[in-house]
Amino acid sequence: MKKIIYLTFAIVLFLTGCSISSPEPQVEVEWSDVVKWNNDIYSFDEVKSRQKEYREADKEVGVIAFSLVGSKQEKNPKYQLKNGEATFAGKGSKIYSIKGMPTEKLILVQNKVYRVRD
Repeated sequence: MKKIIYLTFAIVLFLTGCSISSPEPQVEVEWSDVVKWNNDIYSFDEVKSRQKEYREADKEVGVIAFSLVGSKQEKNPKYQLKNGEATFAGKGSKIYSIKGMPTEKLILVQNKVYRVRD
């Protein structure tokens, strides 16, 4: 008799455990290091960021108004950056042109070079 009670209890426990589900699917979002400025998306360029000639700031052309990572929108895979927003660069970071380079191709933010996406 004890075996039947234990077996029934085990089956009920197993079935209730299987029916528990999360109300929202858990989503892990990995963001690339980008800045949206002047209606273009600029991606972090690690190679150019190591080269001194690309890290010479010329003129301030903008300021980062919002940083996605660390915000409430960080886990929202549908979030679309707006002009003046970045994924990793901090709010208030200045956007600079680079000496001798067109801003339509390259910008400098927090001493990192960002290249416009093709």
